[in-house]
Amino acid sequence: MRLARKPEGDLPKLLSRGPLAVRKLRLIAGTGIAIAVIGIAVLSLLKEISDRRPSDLVAMRQYRISLLTDDEIRKMHADAEHEFQKIQRDAVDEDKAFWRQYSQECARTQSDVAYRMRHSDECRMPLTWQSNGKPLDQRSIEQIFEAKMLGICNLAFTVGQARRYGGLPR
Repeated sequence: MRLARKPEGDLPKLLSRGPLAVRKLRLIAGTGIAIAVIGIAVLSLLKEISDRRPSDLVAMRQYRISLLTDDEIRKMHADAEHEFQKIQRDAVDEDKAFWRQYSQECARTQSDVAYRMRHSDECRMPLTWQSNGKPLDQRSIEQIFEAKMLGICNLAFTVGQARRYGGLPR
């Protein structure tokens, strides 16, 4: 047989016991609130510390891949290949345009010996002539694919940022 314990009374009964009981009640309530506030602060601090750890690109990559279907991954890789080829074509086109413009600007200097002798400093080779035909974006197909897959998560330097950007689960 279970003995039911009768509650000690309600608040009016406690308050009727006098000012000492009210002080004890306030002390107990204040202590409970203080413990709750300290607990919440400690939990927030622990979360903040864990969110400030450096982000893990491998973990972000695995999480982002888990969100994609096989067809989306294949399409994203094909897009990276197309972008790589476009970068290469654009670099060749820019190189041809540069040399065409250079030839037009220097046509008089190159064709007239007297003018070239008097104005020798007018048509010099540019400092970047050896880099023409090479793209400024030197990324490989795989690097372009990784950048497309991670998206803005590439800019996450902490775990907290990676979670906000969708690179890690919340």
